[in-house]
Amino acid sequence: MEDKTDIPVHSATIRNVPILVDHHRKMFEEIWSARGLEIDSNQFQAMDKSHSKKMCEELLNGTCKAWMILQGNEIVASGAITINSMTPIPRDPSPKVAYLHSVFTEPEYRKRGFGKRITMTAIEYCKSQGIKRLTLNASDAGRPIYEKIGFLANGNSMTLFIE
Repeated sequence: MEDKTDIPVHSATIRNVPILVDHHRKMFEEIWSARGLEIDSNQFQAMDKSHSKKMCEELLNGTCKAWMILQGNEIVASGAITINSMTPIPRDPSPKVAYLHSVFTEPEYRKRGFGKRITMTAIEYCKSQGIKRLTLNASDAGRPIYEKIGFLANGNSMTLFIE
């Protein structure tokens, strides 16, 4: 996999919500398919509707930040964080914790470091905001990438302590 730190990562806006929702859905379709789970179109439509509402509300109120990578005019990769209030812990007394989610790269653009670049952009954003904990739920395909970055596994949940 290429590790291109010069890949431009753009902030997503409300107008990008439809593609962010589409990427979120595609991510789950791949995960469920790999696990042999049935994809119920009604469940996925309900998820899309709820995720669209969530993204719009949280992008507007600042509790969500999303990014995307373009090739020409096409969005080929995206990802987001949602900032939550969590219980302070000894290593991080702040209640602000970011949750990395919906990281997805279109299949024909994989192995170019796009997902890693979005993740590193999220980490830098968290640093700039004083957020020291970044959590995620990793797919089987994503786990090795996140571990190389420094996330610590705890079942399917992983945490990165940003110093």
